[in-house]
Amino acid sequence: MIVKKNSWHYSLVNSIFVKPSKSLCTYFWQIVGSILIYIMMVLTVMFMIAGLVGSSLFTLWVIFTHGFDIAFNTDYRYMGIVGIGMSMMIFTTVFGVWRGMMFVFGKIHKNETKPNIATEYIKAKKEKVCPRITFE
Repeated sequence: MIVKKNSWHYSLVNSIFVKPSKSLCTYFWQIVGSILIYIMMVLTVMFMIAGLVGSSLFTLWVIFTHGFDIAFNTDYRYMGIVGIGMSMMIFTTVFGVWRGMMFVFGKIHKNETKPNIATEYIKAKKEKVCPRITFE
């Protein structure tokens, strides 16, 4: 089986693992593992942003309900700095998601007829033989 080095799954596996496997069976599980790692990273960033948004909204609530004096004379005074960091993180996250969508949708619309990794893996498991992969 031939896998191009500019394919999305090769880039994904190459970004997580040191060297992609030349066996189809191992390479398939490297793809699955890479996807799971990226999902965990995205969920971590989303929870961090949610925490920052919540702390910023809490700071705004304290300021609007109790005034600036109590808001900045209590332990909540550092929430303004967190709000600035939160806005920077939201901007970079939105930009990253936008770029990722442009990359994925750009790859989907090309409609290249190549062998699918998942179907080749299922065929290999039925035949109980994992073919070698060559990277171009």
